[in-house]
Amino acid sequence: MCNHIFADSTRERFKRRGNFQCVYCLDDLTKQPERQSLDHVIPQHKGGSNQPNNVVLCCISCNSRKNGKSLKQFGYYMEIKIHGYDRLAMHRRVRNQLRRKMPVLEQGWND
Repeated sequence: MCNHIFADSTRERFKRRGNFQCVYCLDDLTKQPERQSLDHVIPQHKGGSNQPNNVVLCCISCNSRKNGKSLKQFGYYMEIKIHGYDRLAMHRRVRNQLRRKMPVLEQGWND
Protein backbone atom coordinates (compact mmCIF):
# COMPACT_ATOMS: atom_id res chain seq x y z
CA MET A 1 0.00 0.00 0.00
CA CYS A 2 1.29 3.41 -0.87
CA ASN A 3 -0.98 5.69 1.16
CA HIS A 4 1.78 6.85 3.47
CA ILE A 5 4.06 8.19 0.73
CA PHE A 6 1.67 10.86 -0.58
CA ALA A 7 0.58 14.13 1.00
CA ASP A 8 -3.08 14.33 2.09
CA SER A 9 -3.93 16.64 -0.82
CA THR A 10 -2.40 14.23 -3.35
CA ARG A 11 -4.28 11.27 -1.85
CA GLU A 12 -7.50 13.29 -2.09
CA ARG A 13 -6.85 13.98 -5.77
CA PHE A 14 -6.27 10.26 -6.48
CA LYS A 15 -9.54 9.43 -4.69
CA ARG A 16 -11.49 11.99 -6.69
CA ARG A 17 -9.93 10.84 -9.95
CA GLY A 18 -11.11 7.32 -9.09
CA ASN A 19 -14.61 8.55 -8.17
CA PHE A 20 -14.19 6.97 -4.73
CA GLN A 21 -14.61 3.51 -6.26
CA CYS A 22 -12.27 0.52 -6.19
CA VAL A 23 -10.92 0.17 -9.71
CA TYR A 24 -10.58 -3.59 -9.25
CA CYS A 25 -13.84 -4.77 -7.63
CA LEU A 26 -16.01 -1.63 -8.15
CA ASP A 27 -16.89 -1.28 -4.44
CA ASP A 28 -18.18 2.19 -3.57
CA LEU A 29 -15.71 3.66 -1.07
CA THR A 30 -17.38 7.07 -0.71
CA LYS A 31 -18.49 6.56 2.88
CA GLN A 32 -15.76 4.10 3.84
CA PRO A 33 -12.51 6.06 4.09
CA GLU A 34 -10.96 3.32 6.21
CA ARG A 35 -11.22 0.94 3.21
CA GLN A 36 -9.67 3.38 0.71
CA SER A 37 -6.19 2.57 -0.50
CA LEU A 38 -3.84 3.54 -3.29
CA ASP A 39 -2.10 0.92 -5.39
CA HIS A 40 0.86 0.95 -7.72
CA VAL A 41 -0.39 -0.72 -10.91
CA ILE A 42 3.18 -1.73 -11.69
CA PRO A 43 4.62 -2.61 -8.27
CA GLN A 44 7.58 -0.50 -7.17
CA HIS A 45 9.77 -3.57 -6.75
CA LYS A 46 9.14 -4.27 -10.45
CA GLY A 47 10.13 -0.76 -11.51
CA GLY A 48 6.81 1.06 -11.00
CA SER A 49 6.88 4.74 -10.12
CA ASN A 50 4.92 7.03 -7.80
CA GLN A 51 3.68 9.03 -10.79
CA PRO A 52 -0.07 9.49 -11.29
CA ASN A 53 0.06 7.25 -14.36
CA ASN A 54 0.92 4.29 -12.11
CA VAL A 55 -1.30 4.83 -9.04
CA VAL A 56 -5.00 3.97 -8.74
CA LEU A 57 -7.66 4.04 -6.04
CA CYS A 58 -8.74 0.65 -4.73
CA CYS A 59 -10.03 -0.97 -1.57
CA ILE A 60 -7.69 -2.42 1.02
CA SER A 61 -8.92 -5.96 0.26
CA CYS A 62 -8.01 -5.76 -3.42
CA ASN A 63 -4.72 -4.04 -2.63
CA SER A 64 -3.83 -6.90 -0.26
CA ARG A 65 -4.89 -9.52 -2.80
CA LYS A 66 -2.94 -7.87 -5.60
CA ASN A 67 0.14 -7.48 -3.40
CA GLY A 68 3.12 -7.60 -5.80
CA LYS A 69 1.27 -9.18 -8.71
CA SER A 70 1.26 -7.65 -12.15
CA LEU A 71 -2.09 -6.46 -13.44
CA LYS A 72 -2.28 -9.51 -15.71
CA GLN A 73 -1.54 -11.93 -12.86
CA PHE A 74 -4.07 -10.19 -10.63
CA GLY A 75 -6.75 -10.36 -13.33
CA TYR A 76 -6.32 -14.14 -13.63
CA TYR A 77 -6.31 -14.46 -9.84
CA MET A 78 -9.60 -12.53 -9.55
CA GLU A 79 -11.21 -14.65 -12.29
CA ILE A 80 -10.44 -17.77 -10.28
CA LYS A 81 -11.61 -16.28 -6.95
CA ILE A 82 -14.76 -14.49 -8.17
CA HIS A 83 -17.13 -16.31 -10.51
CA GLY A 84 -17.94 -14.12 -13.51
CA TYR A 85 -15.13 -11.61 -12.86
CA ASP A 86 -14.23 -9.85 -16.10
CA ARG A 87 -10.48 -9.24 -16.09
CA LEU A 88 -10.59 -7.45 -19.46
CA ALA A 89 -13.13 -4.94 -18.12
CA MET A 90 -10.85 -4.45 -15.10
CA HIS A 91 -7.92 -3.70 -17.42
CA ARG A 92 -10.05 -1.08 -19.23
CA ARG A 93 -11.09 0.54 -15.93
CA VAL A 94 -7.46 0.78 -14.80
CA ARG A 95 -6.36 2.21 -18.15
CA ASN A 96 -9.21 4.74 -18.13
CA GLN A 97 -8.51 5.85 -14.56
CA LEU A 98 -4.82 6.32 -15.31
CA ARG A 99 -5.65 8.43 -18.36
CA ARG A 100 -7.88 10.84 -16.44
CA LYS A 101 -6.30 14.08 -15.38
CA MET A 102 -5.73 14.58 -11.69
CA PRO A 103 -8.47 16.88 -10.39
CA VAL A 104 -7.64 20.27 -9.00
CA LEU A 105 -8.70 20.79 -5.39
CA GLU A 106 -10.79 23.82 -4.62
CA GLN A 107 -8.85 26.76 -3.28
CA GLY A 108 -8.38 26.66 0.46
CA TRP A 109 -8.23 22.86 0.71
CA ASN A 110 -5.60 22.07 3.34
CA ASP A 111 -3.55 18.97 4.13
